[in-house]
Amino acid sequence: MAILALHSASTGLSALSTSLDVIANNLANVNTDGFKASRVNFADLLYQEKLQPGVENAAGDQRPVGLQIGLGTRIAGTQIDFEVGPAQITNRPMDLMIMGQGFFQVQVEDSLSPDGIAYTRHGALTLNSEGEIVLANSTGRRLEPPVQIPANVTGVQILEDGTVLGSINGQSAPTEIGTIQIASFSALSIVPARKGSLATLALAPDVMLKTESRVTRKTPGRMPARKSASTFTCAMRA
Repeated sequence: MAILALHSASTGLSALSTSLDVIANNLANVNTDGFKASRVNFADLLYQEKLQPGVENAAGDQRPVGLQIGLGTRIAGTQIDFEVGPAQITNRPMDLMIMGQGFFQVQVEDSLSPDGIAYTRHGALTLNSEGEIVLANSTGRRLEPPVQIPANVTGVQILEDGTVLGSINGQSAPTEIGTIQIASFSALSIVPARKGSLATLALAPDVMLKTESRVTRKTPGRMPARKSASTFTCAMRA
């Protein structure tokens, strides 16, 4: 029976090794913008039933307990923790942080997503050479719907409802340029495995639920009041 004990112990070592891999990945991405940590769920394996409860024993009575021997454990799966992380004040107006549930929508290749759309919590944004708001990384994914800042705009302001305003010389009032939208899902568990900082959805579009996005201008040193289930703030990121 020592072989069975060694086998059960080996399943525990294998499961713990996988758990350590997940924990190590969480620690490695502690400074990654918008990263969401994963947790590991364990499950026990089948049991060998040596004696059944309730059967007649040698004394003619019913056996009150049985005898079952477990065969070890396994990794049942991993889950992403979508809890909002701590804010990091950057004082850069193009840095956004989503407060609550929701994702930025970005354009990707059809090879990554059938509908060409992926979702990210990465809120470090910038402008590309064409004046479009994109992710501030090596890929420079464009937001969906795209927001393009005209060349004659001298300043950009983002309102609480996601409206992007631009200041133009000679005009007293800012001009509306576009709207930054966020998307939420009826069940976060349907979000599949991530590809880098992006997540794609291999389901029908009607599974995705649009939410009213609200943006709050960030004053350094003060956290804005949470005004809706899904908001994002400027000049800070998580």
